[in-house]
Amino acid sequence: MKQIGRWLQRFVTVILVAVILMNGILLVKRFVYHEELPSLFGYSMVTVLSGSMEPAFSPGDSLIIRQQADYTPGEIVTFGDQGTFVTHRVMEKNGETFQTKGDANNAPDGVTINRDNIYGSVRLVIPHLGNLILFLKSSLGMLVMVVALMLLVEAPHLRKRELAG
Repeated sequence: MKQIGRWLQRFVTVILVAVILMNGILLVKRFVYHEELPSLFGYSMVTVLSGSMEPAFSPGDSLIIRQQADYTPGEIVTFGDQGTFVTHRVMEKNGETFQTKGDANNAPDGVTINRDNIYGSVRLVIPHLGNLILFLKSSLGMLVMVVALMLLVEAPHLRKRELAG
């Protein structure tokens, strides 16, 4: 039983360190290099905030997107500028511009978008992960993370004291 506990603790520690390192890299790209939507190995992640693409995905889902050379009608792409991102389906391509529309919307988007404003196409939908991310970005979420990290670090020492008597 002790071996399983140690293995689990090491596994969780490795995952936490990897997540912290990835977030550090993304923060540097965002704030030092001023990337609007930083990527890691060509992939970026966005959180869905509206229901304009239901049933394909819902508010609170996370999307993994990847930039590519070209986009075709039917693909779901994330686009925007100045920190505002929209993820809709490409309906029409006209040279370097695209007409998009949310699956749940009655009409196409009011403006066409340029190829340069597309950040990538959706590669993976992770249901509800965005809700967790939004929670962890909140004050309460930060507090929960700090307490959980402290417990992970301190748990082996508390266990040793308990066994020592």
